[in-house]
Amino acid sequence: MLRFSRQRRLSLRASIYLLVVICLLPSVVFSSYLIWSNYLLRRASVYVESLLLARKVSADIDRELSAIESGLKILATSEHLASGNLAKFHEQARAAVKTQIIHNYFLLDGHGRQLLNTVRPIDSVLPITGNPVALHKIFEEDTTVLTDLFIGAVVHKPVLAMGVPVHVNGQTRYSLNVGLHPEALAGIVGRETLPPGWVLSILDREATILAHSENPELRVGKKAVPATAQRVLSQPEATFETESAGGVPSVIAYHRSAIWHWTVTIAVPRSTFQDVLVRRVFLLILSVMGVLGLGLWLAMVLVNRVILSVHELNKVAQSIRAGREVGMPIIQFSEAEVVGHTLLQASQAMSEVQHRAHHDGLTGLANRHLFSQVAGERLAQAKRDHGHLAFIAIDLDNFKTVNDTQGHGIGDALLREVAARLRLNTRSSDLAARVGGDEFFVLAGVAGEAVTVQLAERLIAALSGPYPEVATEVSASIGIAIYPQAGTSIEALMQAADQALYAAKRAGKGRYVLSTSEPAEP
Repeated sequence: MLRFSRQRRLSLRASIYLLVVICLLPSVVFSSYLIWSNYLLRRASVYVESLLLARKVSADIDRELSAIESGLKILATSEHLASGNLAKFHEQARAAVKTQIIHNYFLLDGHGRQLLNTVRPIDSVLPITGNPVALHKIFEEDTTVLTDLFIGAVVHKPVLAMGVPVHVNGQTRYSLNVGLHPEALAGIVGRETLPPGWVLSILDREATILAHSENPELRVGKKAVPATAQRVLSQPEATFETESAGGVPSVIAYHRSAIWHWTVTIAVPRSTFQDVLVRRVFLLILSVMGVLGLGLWLAMVLVNRVILSVHELNKVAQSIRAGREVGMPIIQFSEAEVVGHTLLQASQAMSEVQHRAHHDGLTGLANRHLFSQVAGERLAQAKRDHGHLAFIAIDLDNFKTVNDTQGHGIGDALLREVAARLRLNTRSSDLAARVGGDEFFVLAGVAGEAVTVQLAERLIAALSGPYPEVATEVSASIGIAIYPQAGTSIEALMQAADQALYAAKRAGKGRYVLSTSEPAEP
């Protein structure tokens, strides 16, 4: 009697699936190794980059504080201090404050009493207590002292102080000190362009936060998180992983100054490099599952085309993530082509959304958000280069009459024509923006008064001409504010330009007014 073995056999479909898995297994292992290696390299790169940035910012702070110390030492040699003429020295010190980033000068005697303070008149009654104990070391050790954060006895706000000894007849008679608000350190932090998600902090010797690149109003004056405070006080520099103040797992890199013993910390969320790992693993899983759905013959024939398509889609996805413009990838399969079209549409949609977020929908000019962003960058550049920057406010005269008499359709067409004329009559380095109904601003780069006035006259002539289908005579009034004469912040310069614009309106319209000047005919 014949007996057949009941050995379980795989179906053809299952055998093909198994063969595909076996064929794919080396690729999956190798891809996983590459992804993991790339993740490790990225993490190591973040460790190095963040530590180098902390060292750089620390060096910048050392230079700033050393410059303040040098200025103090020079002022401490004043003949008025040597002769005891404190009234004359008070005038000299107040004049010196205007040229520096410091808040005030104050003079202490050997008992820690304030003899003068530039924020108060010379004959004011000053507090005899409340100064940091650290300043006593100036008399004890005859050396420069930099304090930690404390509440100023005169200004009643968190401040820092640096002091140097004042020698009279070979003895330390006084200590000359400067008060420095933590806000002054924000300028140093603001000079650094940090990658998205990175946070920069400056700590004093007690690990108190002096400056913070995010939410400084909530962070400054508070202690660093315990894990960070413990590490920065134990060794001069290191990189470690912990949780930030907001509970976000982060890589912390820090460097402590060997001169002033302040610490610069850089916090980098781990998600900045872990998310890449997750996305690549997800793409790998999708690729493997797609290939497993094909037959052995099709898998063997089309394996190279699958890999090419996946790589192309991966490049497009990475380009979209980086915000770069993308084209249709080289696709070998209709299914993958749909994904490619979807990614292309997503890229175009993201570009369109980004453009709409920064441009006025009616005129196509920059909107207030983009104007403020560019103005901030150029103002920082002008401050570094000691250059000029002009803010030109423009308002259309009689625009309301056009809307009231001929309707908003004609008014919108007029605004579009105004935008076109602005583009024709401004330089490529200028930025024109619509910030309100019929209010426009032009940011004139590296422009002094003469060049800006010429530009204003050209704009008045261009915008005051006749407009198609507009029956009302339309002209333009302009207000000009130039950095640094009219202000040193975006808000101050825009307000000065607006005030000059209102002055031009009151003076008869169709003209420009330079901030702090008399109305001028175009």
